[in-house]
Amino acid sequence: MNIQTAFPLLGAYLFGVFLLLFLGYKAKEKGGEGYSFLSGFPYELYGDSREVYPLFARIGEGIALLSDVGLPLALLVSYRSSLQGTTPSYLAGLLIFAFLFALSYLFMTIIPASNEKAHLSLFFSSAALSTLSLSMDGLFLIVLIRSLSGKEMPYILVGFLFALALATILLPFHPKMKRWAELERVSEKDGTVSFRRPRVFILALQEWLLSLFRALGYILALVGFLLAAL
Repeated sequence: MNIQTAFPLLGAYLFGVFLLLFLGYKAKEKGGEGYSFLSGFPYELYGDSREVYPLFARIGEGIALLSDVGLPLALLVSYRSSLQGTTPSYLAGLLIFAFLFALSYLFMTIIPASNEKAHLSLFFSSAALSTLSLSMDGLFLIVLIRSLSGKEMPYILVGFLFALALATILLPFHPKMKRWAELERVSEKDGTVSFRRPRVFILALQEWLLSLFRALGYILALVGFLLAAL
């Protein structure tokens, strides 16, 4: 992978994330609604995608996911013939896992948590697929270091990739996930009782952590592949 490929991919990814977060949050402010990353689901940041800000926030998500898939595709194009053995097949597998992750994550942000079974299934699938592709990124980076560069520094990035892969797969198994739907009971001044999300709503937080780990893994992998090729 060269700079001409890496920089556009990274730029597109960061631009997509910026649109998603900035315009999504702007939409909440415009609507007079509060939003907390500790208790709000990612899909709730988009609001009604027919409005301008949420629509472009959703477009930002699409750009980020396409850039995510673009990384293994760029690797496949770059190394399909320069490395011997099963490299093309391995990178094709990595591309498939990245595509399945993007698809699973996209549907997770479309299907609300009120559809509990489908939403949870997509969350578990996204976490598992992200773990697999981050691990495969780390393994392929090791191959590149040994075959092409021999540099030591990218091994640090490999360690971080494996750590992120482990952290990602542990997300669905947090002990509080068993009671993720529990709400807080609140007594109002007029004596009525209502229910609201706790300050930390575990499933929503876990989905944001999945997004964060994936973003960090993407950037680390891209930097690692670039350093290994220099």
